[in-house]
Amino acid sequence: MGIELATRPCAMLGGRRAGIVVDEKTPALGRMLLRAAFSGGVSEVSEALRLGADVHFRSELEVTALMIAAWRPGNLESLMLIADAGAEIDAVNVRGESALIGAVKERCFDNAKELLRRGASKYLRDEDGMTAGYIAKISGWDFFERA
Repeated sequence: MGIELATRPCAMLGGRRAGIVVDEKTPALGRMLLRAAFSGGVSEVSEALRLGADVHFRSELEVTALMIAAWRPGNLESLMLIADAGAEIDAVNVRGESALIGAVKERCFDNAKELLRRGASKYLRDEDGMTAGYIAKISGWDFFERA
């Protein structure tokens, strides 16, 4: 039986409870990094990376630690640590959502700006055909044009 890390409604999942499920089959360091990214704990992320956690590790829904950090408000430092460790900025999950698309959907503007600064593509499309730029535009968020 898996452990669900998230417990709040999440726009990324159409209002359903967010869920990054990890179980005993998940490699230990990958699991540690996903949990650390979810909690936003900089020291936990640093420790997981120091121990050799793979920044490219993905959950069963193809979610990476960078995505988790990007989609949570207040996780900018953790996001930067994971990105600095070589995480793929434009990786996408099973729904075609990149870290940037999720950051915009979740209104994590500081995270979105950092991803853009690091070269994240504004033009990737999720499974609904929407780009991060389009989502920002229809939501009236002018930060995207200035980033």
